[in-house]
Amino acid sequence: MSIESPSEVWRHVQFGSEPFVTRRAYGDQGIYVSIECGCDWEPEHGLQIVLKNGERVVKVGAYDGHLTNSDAYADDSLEDVVYR
Repeated sequence: MSIESPSEVWRHVQFGSEPFVTRRAYGDQGIYVSIECGCDWEPEHGLQIVLKNGERVVKVGAYDGHLTNSDAYADDSLEDVVYR
């Protein structure tokens, strides 16, 4: 599969119908909204987009259920890493 330009990415994403709203088990107490999506380039795991406090995207990648990359890899140095 080939995506010709950045403007075409959203044509290959299918948003899920129910966002998940929660707080992290550890760390800050912000409000996180996790959106599970289907995507054409990763049909097995899909795509996860996480927003913090409705203000900014804090994680994008294959769906793994974690709210941040710091949580996913148990590595505080990844706290501000959006995509890994």
